[in-house]
Amino acid sequence: MSSADLLDLKVKHKVFGIGVITGVSGNYLTIKFAAKESKFVYPDAFEKFIVADDASIQAKIVEEINNAKLLLKNSVKQQRPLVRLKKNVVQQIDKLLPQQETKEILRMALVQITM
Repeated sequence: MSSADLLDLKVKHKVFGIGVITGVSGNYLTIKFAAKESKFVYPDAFEKFIVADDASIQAKIVEEINNAKLLLKNSVKQQRPLVRLKKNVVQQIDKLLPQQETKEILRMALVQITM
């Protein structure tokens, strides 16, 4: 969701009530409520504290949150085999190489490869 879509958006907070988004900077929103002005992390706040007054915009934000969660989940799944492989390689290094200095050099190289 772009900054332009969020500016001047009417929202409702669980505690502070009705407010309006008055600023967007990076992933931070500034929201003016009747009693105070507060900053919130976007889009996290929409998952926990804030609901957009416009249902279509709220649906887009929820979709954005769900897509981000799915990307993170898939990323973790892709990294698991690499983590297992790295662990196996370290175990083999420990078994096959008696010299501690050589083990450390290989471990550092392994870390560089998997970054």
